[in-house]
Amino acid sequence: MIFYTGEAFPEWRGDMFVGGLSGERLVRLRIEGQEIVSEEVVLQGVGRIREVQQGIDGFIYLAIDGGTRWEDGPPTQILRLEPAGMR
Repeated sequence: MIFYTGEAFPEWRGDMFVGGLSGERLVRLRIEGQEIVSEEVVLQGVGRIREVQQGIDGFIYLAIDGGTRWEDGPPTQILRLEPAGMR
């Protein structure tokens, strides 16, 4: 979970981002005071989201669970969210 403070997505500044292991989705919550006023599923279906972090570059990074427990298996993927039209 993070509160976004970066420059890459100025319209998201101050919003909370929560990743879900069981729900396999990234949710953006807009909070005013102590109340959630809106909720948006930003990303879904990429796998179990283990960690959400904001990089020093202002992008949002997600660690996607490699799908194994207690044994060697596929490595954890790291995804970077970028504004549309950036590439």
